[in-house]
Amino acid sequence: MNSASRLINQLLNEQDEKRDNIDDLSIYGIRELRDGLTIEKIEKKYSWLLRARMKDAVIGESRGRLVWYNGIWEKGYWNGGTWKSGYWISGTWYNGIWEYGSWSSGTWISGTWHRGHWIEGYDRNGERHFESPDKW
Repeated sequence: MNSASRLINQLLNEQDEKRDNIDDLSIYGIRELRDGLTIEKIEKKYSWLLRARMKDAVIGESRGRLVWYNGIWEKGYWNGGTWKSGYWISGTWYNGIWEYGSWSSGTWISGTWHRGHWIEGYDRNGERHFESPDKW
């Protein structure tokens, strides 16, 4: 096999590996991992994330904290980190920083709300709110 053929085979193998990685991520509802975050690191440090239901999630890590860059959170328990943008359908927010995004429904236990679109949700006492947590 000549060097051009070896190079082509190597590139095809690398492409297959990337495709396998993408397929592995999609079973968790993850579209992309950033900032050096890996599934193995998520399993060790943020295992609660893999129990959630999400779609097209773009997730990373900054300063030792999880970062949700974008995607759809369908349901589950959020246990800390920074939410940059995306759509929250349902679930329970235990702690973290909400920078921006759309909140459809769910329970807000604690955390910091900066801005975004709040449709409805519940506080830790089960009281229903139509305004974001920064206004309670």
